[in-house]
Amino acid sequence: IDEFMTIFKYLDSKDLFENFYVKKLAFRLLYGLTNSKKGEKYLIERLKGECGNAYVTKAEDMFNDIDTSYELTLNYEKEAYNLNNNINKNNNNFYILSSNAWPVSKIITGFVNKEITNINDSFTKFYISKNAGKALSWHLSFCSAELKYHVAGKDLILEVNGVQAAILAN
Repeated sequence: IDEFMTIFKYLDSKDLFENFYVKKLAFRLLYGLTNSKKGEKYLIERLKGECGNAYVTKAEDMFNDIDTSYELTLNYEKEAYNLNNNINKNNNNFYILSSNAWPVSKIITGFVNKEITNINDSFTKFYISKNAGKALSWHLSFCSAELKYHVAGKDLILEVNGVQAAILAN
């Protein structure tokens, strides 16, 4: 990071770097691909020291959203489990992303089967009960799923994105 910061000081287009960094950071955070959250936060602190608070606001907000989303998902699963001990425990992970911080793509809707719709509706009710007045937009392109199939006597697990899951689950 020290070597990077030496080069970074001489960049003329720091705003282009920020846009690129935020897009790649979003991808790493949403898909769990970051090697070290501490390392990412350290780089953000160094960038803040070099360019000021406003330069890293989006990146800091993204980390806050990830941490808040993790807590929210845990609370949702606890509440759902307490209400119905017979629920099929899925490994859900809901990300509540601030629209001003994340490079959000267009919304893709449709193709969703009944099970996914039920999970969607259940989480939406939970979220709105805790955060009155806030709206949720569901982004299939940011979702992921593991689909389990039994084909020719073998169990197959497909790891797919939300759009692929919505198409294959029908």
